[in-house]
Amino acid sequence: CGSMLSMISENADNFIEVDTIDNIAGDNPVTYIKMAVEGAELMALNGAEKTILANKPILGISIYHKQEDLIDIPQYITSLVPEYKFYFKVHKKLAIDTVLYGVIGQSVKKYNSI
Repeated sequence: CGSMLSMISENADNFIEVDTIDNIAGDNPVTYIKMAVEGAELMALNGAEKTILANKPILGISIYHKQEDLIDIPQYITSLVPEYKFYFKVHKKLAIDTVLYGVIGQSVKKYNSI
């Protein structure tokens, strides 16, 4: 616990309560979703479906935990809102902290400093 090697496991000593973004946000406007949930990003995005459809927020999704996320996450987001444009940024050496940014109607130049 407390290291950079945290993960989600069904056989754990520590538990946390979680909720979906849809439940937490309710009808409140959402303009940005930043997500780093140790390999559960696709599951978390499923719990943000209504929020993404209603608000089309800027997305910053960690995409380095599982190889299949490189394909599955952009495909899932596109299946919800085809207008998203995607940009990848590696924030640290060795491709850890690689983030998929999803924006609609924006230039990537605006997000180079993210």
